[in-house]
Amino acid sequence: MPLNTFIEISKSYMAKPSRDFIKYRDGKAKEWSPRRADAEYPEYHQQQIDPKQTKYTQNTYAADTIWEGYGVCDYKQFAKAGFKISDNTQKSILNGTTQKIVVWRWSNGNRWDPLQEGKSVGYDIMGIVDAQEALDNSYIDEKGDRRCKLF
Repeated sequence: MPLNTFIEISKSYMAKPSRDFIKYRDGKAKEWSPRRADAEYPEYHQQQIDPKQTKYTQNTYAADTIWEGYGVCDYKQFAKAGFKISDNTQKSILNGTTQKIVVWRWSNGNRWDPLQEGKSVGYDIMGIVDAQEALDNSYIDEKGDRRCKLF
């Protein structure tokens, strides 16, 4: 079912991860996985290039950015099965912190290629959806993950 509040953006970006991001990513990779840590890059990069987006700092796991005009946003990577809504994201939506979800994908067919300092990488911001609507239209997949399909 299409989400009623989906705002299509369809904007592509090319960027080169900085030494600062790689250090940040390497720290997160110890806590998570390298793939998940690399998935922090679009939100990190957007905070660097878009003066309307700033890092959300009140709770590390609640959201990613404060985006002027949209509110508190959480970035989620697109997947055919639907983007994941983690337990932390669900709590953040339910307590009113996260207002929007920004859906993105890697530009190379959404395949993960480990990020390297100074090596160009592309990603696409697909759009923004109301977080509560995404949660309301989510489902539990066969692995037990909560997901929301955009289309």
